Amino acid sequence: MGEQRAVDAAEPGFADKFRTPDSPSQTALLTAGDSVVLELAKPGIPAKFIACEMPAGFVQDLKDDIAAIRAAASDMDSDDQEGVASTEEAEGKSGGWQTGEQPPWAASSAPAWPKPPSPTPS
Repeated sequence: MGEQRAVDAAEPGFADKFRTPDSPSQTALLTAGDSVVLELAKPGIPAKFIACEMPAGFVQDLKDDIAAIRAAASDMDSDDQEGVASTEEAEGKSGGWQTGEQPPWAASSAPAWPKPPSPTPS
């Protein structure tokens, strides 16, 4: 957003309220978005951006985008949990093998290592 820099020229420190996060993680970006929305809720702040050619509905657009990202993340988390539940159900909730049985990867066709020789008493 170059608009905050334009306002910052007239009001030093204004752009500091609208910094991008150091980390590009989804959590950091959503937190920064929430912070911007809170700042934009203050009287007169949106008008400063609109005066710099931001669309009149930009605050609502930002809120909608943040909500859509959160909904998509929630859906993905839900899908992950459903996948775990399906896997557990398919495997009988015991990892896929019965108690006392070895998992498939434990049965190896490779020969066992020989025991090392016993130490010779000195």
